[in-house]
Amino acid sequence: MKSLHLRKIIVILLFISVFFQGFAQQNISVPLEDPVYTILDFAMIRTYCETMHNARPYTVKTILELLNQILDNDKVPIKEKKLVQDTIERLQPKTVPAELSGKQTALYVLKNGFYVWEGGKRIPSRIRIGGSWESDLHTNFNAPNISSTHWLDLYIKGDIGNNFSYNVNGGGAIIKLDVQSKSEGKPDSYAPNTFTQNWDGFLYLLKQLADYDGLTNDISAGFRFLPEFGLRLWDGKAGINFSRVRRDWGTGDGNLALSKTARPFTALDIYIRPLPWISLSALTGSLEYFNSEGLKESSKKFQNNLTSLMAELFISDIAYIGFTSSVVWTKRFELGYMNPGMLPLFYQNNIGDFDNLYSGLALGINIPKYAKFYYNIYIDELVPQADNFFHDPRKGILSWQTGAKVPVPMAGIFSLFTMQYTKVERYMYTHPMLSTPWYSEKMDTNYLNHGEPLGYKLKPNSDELKIAFRIVPFWYLNIDTIYTLVHHGVDYGSRKIPGSSYNARYNEMWTTEADANPTLYRYKDFLKDGVYEWIHSAGVSANFDMRAVKNIPITLRLGYTLSYTHHTEFINGGFKQAQSDEYKNRFGNYVSLSIKVY
Repeated sequence: MKSLHLRKIIVILLFISVFFQGFAQQNISVPLEDPVYTILDFAMIRTYCETMHNARPYTVKTILELLNQILDNDKVPIKEKKLVQDTIERLQPKTVPAELSGKQTALYVLKNGFYVWEGGKRIPSRIRIGGSWESDLHTNFNAPNISSTHWLDLYIKGDIGNNFSYNVNGGGAIIKLDVQSKSEGKPDSYAPNTFTQNWDGFLYLLKQLADYDGLTNDISAGFRFLPEFGLRLWDGKAGINFSRVRRDWGTGDGNLALSKTARPFTALDIYIRPLPWISLSALTGSLEYFNSEGLKESSKKFQNNLTSLMAELFISDIAYIGFTSSVVWTKRFELGYMNPGMLPLFYQNNIGDFDNLYSGLALGINIPKYAKFYYNIYIDELVPQADNFFHDPRKGILSWQTGAKVPVPMAGIFSLFTMQYTKVERYMYTHPMLSTPWYSEKMDTNYLNHGEPLGYKLKPNSDELKIAFRIVPFWYLNIDTIYTLVHHGVDYGSRKIPGSSYNARYNEMWTTEADANPTLYRYKDFLKDGVYEWIHSAGVSANFDMRAVKNIPITLRLGYTLSYTHHTEFINGGFKQAQSDEYKNRFGNYVSLSIKVY
């Protein structure tokens, strides 16, 4: 029996050694903020390369394959091909030249911030060890506030064979935030709707390391880990990724189900595209609590997993249909939600209504070479046959989005113009506290992770008009220019509108308080049913990789945003300045600077 068992193990090992042949181009993801995604959006609309599924981020190998398709396309101008070739060289995994001596190798590592080892005869492998330092500064000149973070990150990443890659990393930081109003959940030195925590868990107060906080003015220490393990199968037609990264699912510039602004969380992602016209993406992962009331009190009510499934149908190069089903479910051993072939929308009916369920539909029309138009809707609660559907907040708790992306051909430059409108209705992404058979406490299943929305970065009862122009003129430079107008029903003060914050619970519309004041709780008329913020923001940001200048291993990012916020009420048929002194108009001149070494 022992010899038979040993033979089985040998057979399995031989299979693995045959399966993982050759060196890899890395099967871990490229971060969502990389400008290569602007290049790919441009190229897909211009039909320079194949259209990919909309579950991002993509792996390094997938992106390199798409870029090589652009190079092989005879329709692409020479100058654009030159930029694509430079981008491939930037993303291509680097090695330490074998001919370097010991001293030269040390100088190479010091200059580039990493060391690479390659070896293995039966199973070739590559290990890259390195690190980076990054300092970020944010300030608002209209109210001299400064927030700063200073990160040291270390990593070990590499490949085992051709199909498996890993990235194990960790970082520590010294952090000083300027938080004048914790109720707003952001430091005041960040432009409106741009702040996101870049640390995990909570902040350690340096004056007393035994003390923790979610947001604090005190000098603090923070940590972060973004590990990733990726397996590529069947020449890229399928993949499995176990990681803790930011994700972006959908066709918009920021999306309703999973948005690029959402905090990372640990999940198992599965992707399969058996045919060019259909794809399936699925994930199940664990969400993270925000320390607002202490470690125990905050976490015991927020013990959630997230399952999301996205099926996409590509009809030639002309049309697109996507369906999304997601559920936030309290932690337990629930195999049905973990099954990537089972829709949460239907599976909840099999096990009981103890979870927070969402469903979405996406439609797209492409005019090849010229534009892409899209419409997305994401639904929590919907009663479409109800009377007064558009003015009763109990009948439609949802968000929707429509927009267009237009490539702007310029000699040797990849540029993309985007116009997009997003609406988030009252109480969207919230949920009543739930009693479940598995917990003695009532549980919080809001559509949040670490205190921030998983979906689009707008509070409930908001809308946004976004106009963006993104250009990549060189491999070492990209520039984003963005204007947004956000309307939001106030969630503070004596005139606050129910359902306008993540702390709201939509079951409050059925309370005795709502019975006593039905106009406030059970009637909505966007912009006309109370006091609203109008937040105008116009900003420009640029990334510059100084490797283009004598190979200096520093990346600079500089941004500026001018913002103006005023408050209105709808009085006598017109919008007037809000009458209460609680709602003051304000200007903001926001500047951000980031310096990253390696």
